[in-house]
Amino acid sequence: MRLSKVLLTSLLLLVTSVSYGQDELEDMTLADLMGMEVLTTSKIKAESTMDAPGIITTITAEEIRRFGANNLKDVINRLNGVYLTGSGVFRNQPIAIRGDLSIHYNIHSLILINGRPFRESGFGGADSSMLRAFPVDVIERVELVRGPGSVLYGTNAYSGVFNIITKKKIKTMARGGIGSDNTYLARAASGTDKSVFGIQHMVTDGDTLEFEDQYGTQGKHRFGNRDVGAFTQINEKNLSVSLFAGTSKEQNLGAIQSLPPKDFHNRRVFVDVNYKSEYSDTDYANYYFTYNYHNTDFDFEGAGPGDDDIESIDLLWETTQFFKLADNLELTVGGIVEKQKAVGTLFRKALDVEAYNLYLSLKYQPMDSLALFAGAQGNKVYFQDDMEVVPRVGVIYNQDNKWGAKVLYGGAFRTPAAAERFLNAGPAVQGTEDLKSETVTTLDVQVSTQMDDINLALTYFMSDYKDLLGRVPSATLPGGLCPSGIASNCYDNVADRTISGFELDGKWVPNLNTIVNLGLLIQENEDEVSGVKTKDAAFSPNTQIKLGVSYIFDFGLTLGLQDVYNSKLNLETNDPTVTNPTTKDSHYLTLNLRADLNKMAGLENSFFELYATNLGGEDIFVADFNRKAVNTLPYTAGTQFYASFIRNF
Repeated sequence: MRLSKVLLTSLLLLVTSVSYGQDELEDMTLADLMGMEVLTTSKIKAESTMDAPGIITTITAEEIRRFGANNLKDVINRLNGVYLTGSGVFRNQPIAIRGDLSIHYNIHSLILINGRPFRESGFGGADSSMLRAFPVDVIERVELVRGPGSVLYGTNAYSGVFNIITKKKIKTMARGGIGSDNTYLARAASGTDKSVFGIQHMVTDGDTLEFEDQYGTQGKHRFGNRDVGAFTQINEKNLSVSLFAGTSKEQNLGAIQSLPPKDFHNRRVFVDVNYKSEYSDTDYANYYFTYNYHNTDFDFEGAGPGDDDIESIDLLWETTQFFKLADNLELTVGGIVEKQKAVGTLFRKALDVEAYNLYLSLKYQPMDSLALFAGAQGNKVYFQDDMEVVPRVGVIYNQDNKWGAKVLYGGAFRTPAAAERFLNAGPAVQGTEDLKSETVTTLDVQVSTQMDDINLALTYFMSDYKDLLGRVPSATLPGGLCPSGIASNCYDNVADRTISGFELDGKWVPNLNTIVNLGLLIQENEDEVSGVKTKDAAFSPNTQIKLGVSYIFDFGLTLGLQDVYNSKLNLETNDPTVTNPTTKDSHYLTLNLRADLNKMAGLENSFFELYATNLGGEDIFVADFNRKAVNTLPYTAGTQFYASFIRNF
């Protein structure tokens, strides 16, 4: 409650005065600040959020600048419906959208770079290097589409899709800084109409976390990170080439959660080549080749001696064809061929397969204010005889871009990754070859309004998940062994789940100096395992509130204040042998102060930034949702401060 009062007081103080003319706002408009145009839902062309067949929230580059961010993880934590958590092995990557949390790989949300899938088939979602090392300064906006996206993007586009849209032109800049916990950071970016480039490096000793591991060992340790990443895009007429390379080295607890901390190293390389061919003024096609490389190296206790690493290479060929069949009828069709390879010292066998899918989407607009959508994707996976088909239908009403309504229904699938089928990590966990794909269907109903300076959207959603993957102790199975013949925890299709709730998205931009963001999620979930139903079993908060206030003062100071509230988690389904502090209602408050040193001290094109995270100094614990060996694990503790000097050239 105290932090909410701080935000409310700040809001009242900031909007009582208005000032204009700040240098960094010269080319901005209210429409730019509202961020109401998106690309993700069509895959071909930009459209307004009211017309797009999806439930969408965006964060713009201007909002990133005002509210601050050390990495992409900081940015997406502000998106409505997103819950960031961690496990003993993957401390920096589990993401839940709308309360959907199951395994500690990032398997139910797909990250895109300019609409292209950043995907790997080893774990199915080892994304630490993307979340911590992608250069923030090249981001134009981040689009989150909540709900199924498999019709356009394939496996992993399950509960939501994050699309990282990069800038087309960047004023050359460099940043250097220091921070709490022996943190050092450096960032640089530059770009013209033909090419853009960004690089980011951050080193930190990390939070000092105090807790007990599953063996009862009490410890107080730092969990550090070493992150470096670079992105470039080259554009030449109808050809575009993008490259991202990132590495994140962090400390974790290992597979069998034990102190002291151990090293974990995640490396990713992404390459995409895109060529656009125009048939006419209205009809065209895109041709893509996408390469994803992944390597994860870590100490998987109990798996035996040697280097414990997993490596995968995914090659994807795709074409998307767009046809305007009539003034009110549009057709998008496409096909994908994907080659997946994954090997590792922890795998019983290597993965070397191909997957195929076809998709189509049809938009019919019988009148200016009404649009009808229908589509489907057929997917042929390597270990199933039948083709999986997921639907997409919707009705959108938009009255003069002022009032609107959407009714959307769609499905998605997720193919089990190599680790879930072939992993051999001794008593820690065993893969199971005979697994089914996870599926989900979702109904969304939204009403929205968009005015000159405010937009609001209220959404009801209901999702039905089938054949969710999880870990089952082999002691509960006939014979007491996993299908691999080892006593361990076995991957299996363990549960069906329903999640339903309401979301409220809001943005108020009364003038160029002021931005107010609001996100609200209220959800409930229920798992069904062998006919037994359990409420609130997803280890995600039932209530989230995200409130941000930003203001630019006329003397050159920009303030950005953001609160992320998560309600207490339900731990009744967890039966731990070790008890750490329980979860509680938490406020993760960040503050960003950016000083224009030209206005304040006559230093042209120079800025000083002070960014503070967890300003309330809360010790935040999250559920041990993956192994369930302890009740909770520490997520963050104390307040961290980061000071940077920025120079534009």
